[in-house]
Amino acid sequence: MVTLAFCTTACTDAATRVAYDIESGTGKLASREGARVEIPHSPRRWPEGCAGSYVLRIEKGAAENLGHGNFRTQPDSGSLSVQCYGSSGNRTGWTTTYHLRFVDVPRTVEIEKKADEVAFIEVEQRSGRAVLVGLH
Repeated sequence: MVTLAFCTTACTDAATRVAYDIESGTGKLASREGARVEIPHSPRRWPEGCAGSYVLRIEKGAAENLGHGNFRTQPDSGSLSVQCYGSSGNRTGWTTTYHLRFVDVPRTVEIEKKADEVAFIEVEQRSGRAVLVGLH
């Protein structure tokens, strides 16, 4: 059990860690219409992370809950990506759609941050769904 808990955070890539922050943060979102939560994401270099500045891009998309832990990404949904220069100096990046289980993204947002600079993801409750409304 300890190994599993360790691997859900330590054995992931940069994009998946952002998605895990969204999962955790939307769990704190109140159920009333218009409720908001600001989700901080602190980048890590290891494993599979950025040694310098990074670009966080969250593309327009949504997923449908089919029940029993199954989800279907809606047609034309994009992904969440983290792009940067790794410690080797080579450009690298990671993508995921895991975040769409927890948040709808009505429009693509993108931000560039300096090394170790925290990104903040703003989410609002709309019609019973968590909706990404800002990135800064």
